[in-house]
Amino acid sequence: MTRNGFFGLVLTGALFASAAVAGETYELKYKLAEGEVLRSKVTHLVNVTTKIQGNQQTAQSRTVSTKNWKVEKIDDEGNITLVHSIEDLQLWNKVTDRPEQVYDSTSPEPPSPIFQRAAQSVGVPLSRFTISKNGFLVEREELQESAHAPFNQVTVVLPAEPVEIGAKWDSPTDVQIRTSKQQLKKVKTRQLFTLESVVNGVATIDMKTQILTPIENPEIKVELIQQLANGKVKFDIDAGRVIRQDLDMDETVIGFQGEASMMKFLGRMQEELLTEPLQSAAAPTPAKEEVRTAGVPTPAKRPEDATETE
Repeated sequence: MTRNGFFGLVLTGALFASAAVAGETYELKYKLAEGEVLRSKVTHLVNVTTKIQGNQQTAQSRTVSTKNWKVEKIDDEGNITLVHSIEDLQLWNKVTDRPEQVYDSTSPEPPSPIFQRAAQSVGVPLSRFTISKNGFLVEREELQESAHAPFNQVTVVLPAEPVEIGAKWDSPTDVQIRTSKQQLKKVKTRQLFTLESVVNGVATIDMKTQILTPIENPEIKVELIQQLANGKVKFDIDAGRVIRQDLDMDETVIGFQGEASMMKFLGRMQEELLTEPLQSAAAPTPAKEEVRTAGVPTPAKRPEDATETE
């Protein structure tokens, strides 16, 4: 065989191999067992700058928690019922010209009045919800009045059928907001998902949130800001669960309180599945949190947190 003939066979084989990979499909669905507990660390950072009649104010907040999802039951159709609770919670916020506020559920210090409601949500069942094996919400029951619900979604929605790389699917959602006249308005949105890649059994899914209802009123737009999350999701195909989410929000609304008013909202939510057992899991400390996001600075340590190293 000539050298050209040999390389021709190699090239042909490579092309067939590429075609096989390109045409491969992946079944994405949740695979959980009754009694199983999913624990994840959730970090939520927010920086909101508002300007009204020439006066500017910046509000920063950071929430770090350990989320607990216990699989209560799985029915014959594969629908999964989970109970959601929060094991621990650390909060920090700072508003221009006001002292910072801090709460740590692992500390014996009582919460300040601003965090009392949040403190009551720790260590108790907050909600019970049932999802299909693809993540569609079937039923939801609120067990407590929770102060923490930064995102409207419950789980990442997965495609109903096996999909190839580049496939898209969506999940429509109706969001209810309250107008300045205290009227409820329903806004149609959707989350658009794209399967970007699969590496070592982990799928990377791109997620974008889109508003479908035409919105011209800036007073309504400003109420929707926290719903417009975009980012990446890592899904372990064999284990059948989300192992990481990185979602960002970057929105500006002008004219929500007069022509000269402006609100700039920057947010980031990171969630990572924990693998250590409950009894040995270390509670995160927000004052030493290393998560960074552009435009959402990590607050300086309090004097009592400062340490010297040689």
